[in-house]
Amino acid sequence: MKRIEQQLGSGVSYIYCLFILTYFIIKATSLDSNNLFNITGKLSMLTVYVYLLFVIIITPKPLKVWVLFMVSFTLSLISSYITGNKDIILFFMFFFASFDVNFKKFIKVDFYTRLVCLIIVFLLNHINVIDNVILYRDGVVRQSLGFYHPNTLGLFIFSIFIDYVILRWKKINVLDILVIISTILFLYIYPNSLSTIVVLVISLIYIIFDKFIKIEKINKFLVFTPIIFTIISVYLAVMGNTLKLIILNYDKLFTGRLWYFRYLFENYGFTIYGEKILELDSTYAINRMFNVRYLDNSYLSLSIRYGVILLFVFMYILLSLGKKFVRNEQSEYVFMIVALSIYSFTENILFRPEFVVLCLMGSFYFTFKKELIKYDT
Repeated sequence: MKRIEQQLGSGVSYIYCLFILTYFIIKATSLDSNNLFNITGKLSMLTVYVYLLFVIIITPKPLKVWVLFMVSFTLSLISSYITGNKDIILFFMFFFASFDVNFKKFIKVDFYTRLVCLIIVFLLNHINVIDNVILYRDGVVRQSLGFYHPNTLGLFIFSIFIDYVILRWKKINVLDILVIISTILFLYIYPNSLSTIVVLVISLIYIIFDKFIKIEKINKFLVFTPIIFTIISVYLAVMGNTLKLIILNYDKLFTGRLWYFRYLFENYGFTIYGEKILELDSTYAINRMFNVRYLDNSYLSLSIRYGVILLFVFMYILLSLGKKFVRNEQSEYVFMIVALSIYSFTENILFRPEFVVLCLMGSFYFTFKKELIKYDT
């Protein structure tokens, strides 16, 4: 029985890959409007949910893990019912089903799966099977190259970048740095996703510092990056009226996001279990010269749309993981948390399983299987 549990648990990596292929080839492209592909996508997602639920039920867990799961899963169900968004549910299902996942091996599988997915989307776009969404920002052309939005392409490239850096961490050389710089240039020319570009530039600086200076001692402070950005986000939302002049002067850099933080806080406030948010009307936004109509901040999205309790759950998970990585001197995973935390300030990425491999880090919590930690050092 134990052998079957381990085999099913190990299969979570491949179920995640099925989810990635389904989401980005069907759900995140114009193929979803085709009835056949739409049904295929739904059946594929049903398979993902059923498999994960089965693995969660049959896998033995410590009492504290069961408590964390029940609290997280119940809150995510309530929030999903209120908001109509299932991202949070799927995140926790992957997290608590991934206790038998060898994370290092999973990263390699995920990296190649995403590369294949990217190539397929690009090819389908090239032969005009799926649409290339073209947008304009201050006269700059932004292309999605097959994805439903240029920012989606940016987010997807970011997820590939994270996999690549983790796999190459101890062997990073000049060639790897050139690959990263080339990726930044690609992001500037095609999707022109400024948030992704900024995060990759900061990541490059972090990697160079770690390579030549060694920043293990700083890592124990860097694990608090998600807490710092949560405080900054909440402060900007709550003090929006007081900071009007600053927001007006600097909000163009954030394409209207800072103003929208204040707008949503004033109209909804922070919630316990979440609340359905009506996104800003496009005409209203354009008349006031704002491009953003969505809450593109993971911390505020959790505290306003999904509920502050889930925000605390995510902070607990990130801090616990970060401290464990510092103790085990796993700088590559500390880097992942720092990069993800920075990106979460301008994008809803923290709790979206299609973009972050954080949801497959449940193995780092499972105290019954300490050998999993050894595999990843």
